[in-house]
Amino acid sequence: MPIFYILSALLLAACAFWLRREERGRSRFAYALYLLLAYDLVRLVAVWAGLEDLRWLGLSQLLPWAAILLAGLALPWWTAALLLLVGAPLVFLYPSPATDALMWSFLPALPLSTLIYLQRQRAFPILAPRPPAPRRRPAQVVSHLARQDIAAQRPILECIEDGVVVTREGVVEYVNQAAATIMGVGTEEFVGQAVAETMAWLPARPAMIGDDGGSTQSEVELNGRIVRQQMSIVYDEAGAVQGTVVVLRDVTDARRAEQAKAAFLTTVSHELRTPLTALKGYVELMQSNVGGNLSSQQQQFLKTIQRNVQRMVQLVNGLIFVASVKGERFSLPEQQANVRRLAQQIAREMGPAAAQTGQQIEVNVDDRLPAIQADPIHLSTILEELVSNAIKYNRPGGTIRIHATLEATDDKEQQFAAISVKDEGIGISPQDQLQIFDDFYRPDRREEEVRAGGLGMGLSIVRALVEAYNGRIWVESRAGAGSAFTFIIPTQQPDSSAASAFLNPDAAPGM
Repeated sequence: MPIFYILSALLLAACAFWLRREERGRSRFAYALYLLLAYDLVRLVAVWAGLEDLRWLGLSQLLPWAAILLAGLALPWWTAALLLLVGAPLVFLYPSPATDALMWSFLPALPLSTLIYLQRQRAFPILAPRPPAPRRRPAQVVSHLARQDIAAQRPILECIEDGVVVTREGVVEYVNQAAATIMGVGTEEFVGQAVAETMAWLPARPAMIGDDGGSTQSEVELNGRIVRQQMSIVYDEAGAVQGTVVVLRDVTDARRAEQAKAAFLTTVSHELRTPLTALKGYVELMQSNVGGNLSSQQQQFLKTIQRNVQRMVQLVNGLIFVASVKGERFSLPEQQANVRRLAQQIAREMGPAAAQTGQQIEVNVDDRLPAIQADPIHLSTILEELVSNAIKYNRPGGTIRIHATLEATDDKEQQFAAISVKDEGIGISPQDQLQIFDDFYRPDRREEEVRAGGLGMGLSIVRALVEAYNGRIWVESRAGAGSAFTFIIPTQQPDSSAASAFLNPDAAPGM
């Protein structure tokens, strides 16, 4: 038996060192390994002292097994209790085979559980800053800008509504009629002119709103209209620049429609606040028996009214918040939010609702995750909405897992809190995933979705909150296999230019 304890101690030390190398040396699992290492040394001394009773050795091995089940594999507490209930009688009935099985199977199980633990902690994509673009561009922008090729495409380019400007070797080669109309000049004033001489007519360089690696997008105001400009640089097969293709689209009407929608929602929301406040106040007065004593049935009716008024107040506040964020009237707070404390609080508060259908909520928060720069109320709103949806669409008896970890860019200049809420429910169809974060969108293709109810504003508010903190949110789901909503926000808010560089949308699956 001494050889087992020596091997076990070496493995425990190796796994603990492995965790330290992965910056998990202060995790609950690492502390469990430290204690088990000391426990092994005590047992080794006991064996050398002559305490070699097989039953004692077998029972003593149940503790290390319970430790890796609970701390390493993060299994529920009842799995360790089941191990004790089954293992203890077997050790007493069959001391030799049971003790050997518990001991020697522990050796391969220890590194395996360590590997599983580390893989769980790496469940989120590592966010890296976008590397400098190479000279050679992707295949879709490697092309030829010969005059005969442009002339051959001219009939098609004249028929489209978007403006197209093609430059070649620093000279404007082609401008279609739509582009000339958008810029308010004639095509003859552009064609054949050097790009430097026509810059006064082209939109000024604005702040970028998108970059897909091969082209850039921006929006500018031109002649009283809002124009979206997308510019692609064309390279030849040798990697040399041939020219550019600029596409201009008038998005004035779309932007005005969005502004009108936001203004309408804001106005309606503010107008609803006044009667809701009056309703809420008079209900509270009636509950306090100011207008006379109420029967128990009347009190129950008032509770129903109060509950629904509160729901309306929350909805109105949510609409006003979404409008303020989209209208860029949101200022980042200086407060700090403790993710672990908030996640555990949400799990406690929503546990009774989940228990009604046999569900349970598990919380797993990375020990390295610091307090993040965010309003605790905002972060609670995000978690509460995601957990509430998970309870609605989860299967009876399923588990909802709140998982949070710390991620960083490769150069460690920026750190992110990556938080997910995962259920085991009905899942979301691919077509619904494209619109699930839109205002007032609610899937209704299945009976469970119709029964869940709601106005379809919850996830829209969640996205507005996450994006207000320079973060992103996405969903991964398969029909019948559950859904995982994941969002990332910086632990400390960067400036807007840094945020756009760090939050690389290509890093997230399912986007």
